[in-house]
Amino acid sequence: MVDICVIMSVYNEPLEYVEQSIDSILNQTKKDFQFLIICDNPMRSELLEFLSDYEMVDSRITISVNDTNIGLAASLNRAINLVEARYYVRMDADDVSFQHRLEVQFAYMEANKDCAIISSCHSLLNDSQLAYQEEIPYQLSPHGLRKILLWGCPILHSSIMVRGEVYRKLGGYRNLPVAEDYDFYLRALTAGCNIEKISDVLLTYRINPNSMTHSNIYKTICLTHYIRRMYRERLRKGQDSHSEEKLLAFVNQYQLDNPVYIQKRNQIWENFKAFKSKKQYLFLLFLLIKTPWLSKYVLEGIFYKYTLNKFRKVIPHV
Repeated sequence: MVDICVIMSVYNEPLEYVEQSIDSILNQTKKDFQFLIICDNPMRSELLEFLSDYEMVDSRITISVNDTNIGLAASLNRAINLVEARYYVRMDADDVSFQHRLEVQFAYMEANKDCAIISSCHSLLNDSQLAYQEEIPYQLSPHGLRKILLWGCPILHSSIMVRGEVYRKLGGYRNLPVAEDYDFYLRALTAGCNIEKISDVLLTYRINPNSMTHSNIYKTICLTHYIRRMYRERLRKGQDSHSEEKLLAFVNQYQLDNPVYIQKRNQIWENFKAFKSKKQYLFLLFLLIKTPWLSKYVLEGIFYKYTLNKFRKVIPHV
C-alpha cells in the first residue's frame, strides 16, 4: 500500500492544460507518491501518445485507458480499485496544484486522525491565464461544514485529500451524471466522517465557460435536490433507497434530457442572467414567480451564503 495516490481522469481537456496539471503534481515538494491517470477518451490518439511519454520518463506515473468513455465517477472508482493507498488526492486535468499542496495536506491528515476528508481554498485562473483570488481564504470546521452542506457545497472536488478507508467504506462515488462529489460528502457525513476545509490556498481552479452548459446547470440543480432527498432519507432510516432505476425515473420526471425542455430552460436562464445584470428587479421577480425551480435555486443560494458567512473563519496568512 502506498501512502499517497493522486488520481486524475482525462477526457477532452486541451493538452496544454493537461501538461500544466500533471507538471504541478510532479513538481511537488513532497516527492513520494503514485500518480494514476485514467484516460477516459480511448479514441483520442494524441492524448494517449502524450500521456505515454509522461509514463516513460517518470516512474511515479501510471496510465490506464478505459475501453470506452465511462464518465468521471466510474473512472475515479476504477482508479481507487487499481491502487490501494492510505490517502487519495483528487486532481482535475485542467487545474494546477501549488508546489506544497501534498506536503501540507499530508501533514494535516497525519496530525489530525479524526479528519476523514480535507479540502483547501483555491485561486482562480481565467482564459487569459491570469490567476486571481476571488475571496479571502477561510477555514471551516467539521461542525460548520455539516451545516453548510445542507444548502450547497463549498468544497472544490479537485482540492481534496481523502483517507483510503473512507473511499472503501462508502464504495467510492455513485454513478451520477453530475454532482457525484456532493453526494460523496453527504454520504460521508451520514457515515460519521469529519470533513474540514483549511485556509491554505493550495490549488488554482481554471474557469472554463464551456464546462457547464445551460442544460447541465439545470441538471445539477435537479440532481442536487435528489442527493439531498437521499441524505434526509438516510438520516431518518439509516440508509437510502438510491438505485439506478430510481435515478433514471427522477431524470425522466424532470425531463433533464428532453431537447424541447432544454431549449426552454436555456431561454429562462438567459432571461434570468439578463434581468439580474441590468438590475431589472420587477422582471426578475415575475420570472421567479413563474419558474419554481429557479426561485428555489435562488432561495437556496441565499441560505447557502448566509450559512457560509456564519460558520467560516478567516485566518490571516502572514
